[in-house]
Amino acid sequence: MEIIAAAALIAVGIVAAALVYGRVHGTRAAAPSTGAATVAALDAGLPERTAALARREEALARRESELQRERESASADRRELQRELERVSGLSVARAKQLLLKEVEDQAKHDAARRIRQIEEETKREADRRVRNILSVCMQRLAAGHAAETTVSVVQLSTDDMKGRIIGREGRNIRALENLTGVDFIIDDTPGAVVLSGFDGVRRE
Repeated sequence: MEIIAAAALIAVGIVAAALVYGRVHGTRAAAPSTGAATVAALDAGLPERTAALARREEALARRESELQRERESASADRRELQRELERVSGLSVARAKQLLLKEVEDQAKHDAARRIRQIEEETKREADRRVRNILSVCMQRLAAGHAAETTVSVVQLSTDDMKGRIIGREGRNIRALENLTGVDFIIDDTPGAVVLSGFDGVRRE
């Protein structure tokens, strides 16, 4: 009904504007008859327009009611579906959420434990590798020092002239000694000493 009242006010305003326009443009003589005709035309069409507006307003109201019923029906369907799911599964929504959260928590713990074991295994393998490398270096150093101590002997000479006698003419004496003993004779610039090198400690001594 508010729309109908507004339409009536608009119609009255149009009539008043037409009368004012006629007076301003010097049509005072014809204004009464013209204004009367305009008012009559507006009055004749007003009921039809009013009825059309009323029908439109009623259609909108019906559509709004239909939409409201559809919303209520959809909400009821959702509630019914939820009740049916709870009946079939035997679980309420709250219980289903609780079980889902528990499953997610258990899976997260399992993944974390597996990752921790993986890190521990990788750390152990890396530690073993480093220990083996360190032991290998230490063993090499110890073996080198031990080999030098066990395969080399130094024989002190009273004079350096004895080096010449050991060597002999054209190295005959030293070759004969090495063949007989299986020990290498190392004669260098070391004063008053000859180095004997061999793996057989008895022969070397």
